[in-house]
Amino acid sequence: MTDDSQNLARAFWRRSKEFLEAANLVAEAARDHVSLPAYYLWGHSIELSLKVFLIGHDITLRELKRKDLGHNLTALWQKARSLGLEQEIHLYPEEIGTILVLSRDYAEKTFEYAEAEEYDLPFIHLTPIG
Repeated sequence: MTDDSQNLARAFWRRSKEFLEAANLVAEAARDHVSLPAYYLWGHSIELSLKVFLIGHDITLRELKRKDLGHNLTALWQKARSLGLEQEIHLYPEEIGTILVLSRDYAEKTFEYAEAEEYDLPFIHLTPIG
């Protein structure tokens, strides 16, 4: 991995952690209500985390920006999995399911632009976050 790739991966990792912390704060403030901004922030944290792994496996930023990967959590997960993610970290089926369900609305940006009247939301309380 080049120095530029290492710096990019570190920056993405820091941002991923910041988005996760922000998501948890927003969800906590919402209490028992569904918080679409929290789901968006969790999705962005997952996106950046998967991209850190992919950068570490020589996937360029240009490739990560392609439409087929971009903000598609399912595609990013599948690419990371094909490069051995599961040999490096263990994810529970519930966590994988969270990524895949969250991907539906996250990739379409419906959390950001309120284009949907219904959302496919994973049960975040079943998934260890943080």
